[in-house]
Amino acid sequence: MNKAIETIVSEIVAGIKELIVRLELKRNPPEIIKRSPLQVGIFSFTRFEYAHGKLKLFSTDLDFGGPDLIIPVRDEQLSFTEEEWRALDALWLKAMEEMIVVFDENAVLDFNYTAIGTIGAGSQKRTTTLFEHTSVPKQAKLQNIVEQYIASKVVDGEYPTKELDTFFLSRHLLNPALYGKILPTEIMFIYERILALNKENPTAQQEHRRTFIQALRNWVEETFLPLYFNIQKEEFSNTIYTLQPHHPLPDPALLELVLFTAGKVIRHEANYMRSTGIEFIKLAGQLGSKTAPIMLQSGSGKFEAIVTKDVKCTANDTFGTIQIHILQEKMEAYQTALQYIIGLLENGFPRSYSIQLKAKSKHVLPIKKLGKTPTHQFFANALQYPELHPLLAKYATTAMLEYEWYDDAADEYCAMPGTYAVFGLALASPAYFDLVKQYMEQVDEEHQSVQNHFTIAWAEQYGVTPTTIPTLVNCMMACQEMRPPKLFAQFETTENITALQQLITGMEDYEQAHIVSMIWGDVAKLKQKAKKKDAAPALLGLVSVLKD
Repeated sequence: MNKAIETIVSEIVAGIKELIVRLELKRNPPEIIKRSPLQVGIFSFTRFEYAHGKLKLFSTDLDFGGPDLIIPVRDEQLSFTEEEWRALDALWLKAMEEMIVVFDENAVLDFNYTAIGTIGAGSQKRTTTLFEHTSVPKQAKLQNIVEQYIASKVVDGEYPTKELDTFFLSRHLLNPALYGKILPTEIMFIYERILALNKENPTAQQEHRRTFIQALRNWVEETFLPLYFNIQKEEFSNTIYTLQPHHPLPDPALLELVLFTAGKVIRHEANYMRSTGIEFIKLAGQLGSKTAPIMLQSGSGKFEAIVTKDVKCTANDTFGTIQIHILQEKMEAYQTALQYIIGLLENGFPRSYSIQLKAKSKHVLPIKKLGKTPTHQFFANALQYPELHPLLAKYATTAMLEYEWYDDAADEYCAMPGTYAVFGLALASPAYFDLVKQYMEQVDEEHQSVQNHFTIAWAEQYGVTPTTIPTLVNCMMACQEMRPPKLFAQFETTENITALQQLITGMEDYEQAHIVSMIWGDVAKLKQKAKKKDAAPALLGLVSVLKD
């Protein structure tokens, strides 16, 4: 064999080994993998550039950033024949396999490791065959760990899971090297189960969702699609996918996982990623998926449309959208639409959703700082018909669910499903005060503030009286901190203070402090006010029940 070939391969393999050793010394892998039981190694990839007397080594495949290590190597003007290039490639794979096994039980490398690079010889430049190695000891260990984790922490889990665990678990499940195959049904179940376990913390749940969807998207783009499409990536335009003429027949279950991924990308990732999700669906259609075109048109196809002379209702559970086209502005149109929406929610439609409304009427509720969205306008329109109020109440009790949201209202306009119906009904009649209580008990006050504006509007309409104070207290308990409205001065009558005292006596100290701050600014201000000569005598009684 050509001695130059042996020297080049020897220098590259020795350089990769030196890089791994240096990374091990720098990072302390045994300590790092303690972060998660699902991590058995740190690095899984090496890229190199061999040319012009330098060997540049990289531990990631990112385009930005410099090399982790640069080693001087031979710098001769060489030229290889095709046969010699093939010999070099074969020797590269053989030498790497002989070298890499020494790290099989070392935490510096993950269970599955790949390496690839370019070699320049004179005017020639070639990319090596991808080297791939699976550490059998680490693979067996990780399989056992993953199975135990899924059984104890996910399937039978009762507590929130760790975000880092989800990062590793999602990637292991979507790595064919771990089990030799992908299990779509199990993956989809685990995704939903992890979100359910972390539902009480929306911020954490969002991070779990983002992490898992990113893993799914990476699998589609980097593992699945290259099997069937020739892929041309453009720097400033969309990636071009061309179906391979003699591609293998895709597993229908894997196509379902692609569609599952597409739906999650469309619904939960940033708006600019929507086109990527839609592209996934179209590509699945090219591969023979019968579900793909239906999914674009009407979602999963599970929910049928309703068309009458008064209204047309359709739903797409892929996008979490309900399309309502009011053909006749009359009670019957909104009645049919409300019944349709209730039916959707009772039969598995996404609990976070939005309404796309086409109607002549464009009513809004008389509440400041409530986003004027199509969803808001639909319920405001329906509220114009008193005979629909009981049905709206049924909708509200069906729709209300903590940590779910209307998708067309964000930031300061963020609103739990049922919000507009509850607010409108509460302003329409005292008969719905109990509904307000149910609503406020489910509000996620850390991530929603529209209830503050409703509380003020409601108090302006009904005033502060012993009759309204119980509902007001329910509202205030769900409100974020705010400057006390001027109308809350109405609390300072003997009757009202007595009613308030009865309600807060059994509360925790932080709950009492919150109510007091909503009315008087803070506890100190209330105590100062109670000491004044012109203060209502009942204020001292109220202060006496406050817990330190």
